[in-house]
Amino acid sequence: FTNLINSILYPEILVFMGAFICFYTLYICIRYRDFSNFIIIGGLSIAFCCCFINSFTITSVWNSELNILRGANFSRHSITVFWGSLVAMMGFYDKLTRYNFFNKKYKKIIVIIYAVQLFMGYAIEGVSHASSRDFPIEGLSSWKENVALINKSKSLCFPINPYGWFFKYNCDVLNKVKPYNEPKIIIDAEKFYKVALPEEVHNRNINGIGFVVSNFGNKHTEAKAKIIIKTKDERMITEEKNLVIYKKGGLIFFNSKLYKTPVNNIKMVQIKFDKRLEILSRELGSKKIYAIWTGY
Repeated sequence: FTNLINSILYPEILVFMGAFICFYTLYICIRYRDFSNFIIIGGLSIAFCCCFINSFTITSVWNSELNILRGANFSRHSITVFWGSLVAMMGFYDKLTRYNFFNKKYKKIIVIIYAVQLFMGYAIEGVSHASSRDFPIEGLSSWKENVALINKSKSLCFPINPYGWFFKYNCDVLNKVKPYNEPKIIIDAEKFYKVALPEEVHNRNINGIGFVVSNFGNKHTEAKAKIIIKTKDERMITEEKNLVIYKKGGLIFFNSKLYKTPVNNIKMVQIKFDKRLEILSRELGSKKIYAIWTGY
C-alpha cells in the first residue's frame, strides 16, 4: 500500500502530507492533554531523530532530492522511523478511542486499521526476510577465522557480510569488484589459472586476495581452492582453503600468508579449484581471473 502511494504521489506532496499529519497530531496533543501525549511525542521524536541523523550520515540517499520517498522499504536505516511512527499512531488511536470522536462502531474500525498497518507493513517484510539470505548478502564473512589476528597484525583486511564490506585495519580494498557487473569465465577442475594484476595494486603491499565464484546457479556446495604466488626472488607462497558456494555464488579470501607481499616482487599468481566453476574475469574471452586485492 505504501509503495502504491509513493508511486502515485510526488515526494513534495508526501512531505506536505507528513508535515500536515505531524502538526495536526501536535494540535490534538495540545488540545486534549492526557498520558497518550507522551506516547505520541515520543514516537514522533524517535522518527524525527532517525531522519535527522540519516540526513547527515547517509547523504547519498537522504538528501534534498527526496528520492528516499519514491520507494519505501524496511532496512537498518528506516526501521527506526517505522517503529517511531507506529508508536505515535498507537498514542493517536488511543486518544481517538478515549474521547468521543467516534461511536463504538468506528472505534472498532480504527483498531482494525491499526492492525492492518502493523501486519501489512512490518509483518510481511519481516517474514520475507526471516530466512537466511544468500550471497552476496550473507555467506562470505570470515570473521571467526580472523578475529584472533586483529590484535596480532599490523595490517589486516578480511570480508564480512554483506558483499563489499571489509574489516580494515591499516589497509584498504585496492580495487572495486561488483560480482554481477563483471564478465565470467568457466574454469575446469584441478587446473591452474593465472590471476590478473590490476593497475590499482601496482606499487602496493598485498595482504589479501579474494575470488568471487559461482556454481552455475545450483544449490550450495563445497569446494577446495589453492593459490600459488611466485615472486621474482624465487620464493613461492601457497595457501589452501575450503569454500562454501551458495546458490548465487560465494567468496573465498586468502590472507594468512600474504602479509607485506610487495606487488612489484610478484612474478605470477595462480589459482585452482577442485570443481568446475564460474569465476570473474577482467575481460570477455580472457582466461585471466579477476580478483579482489587488499593491501596498503
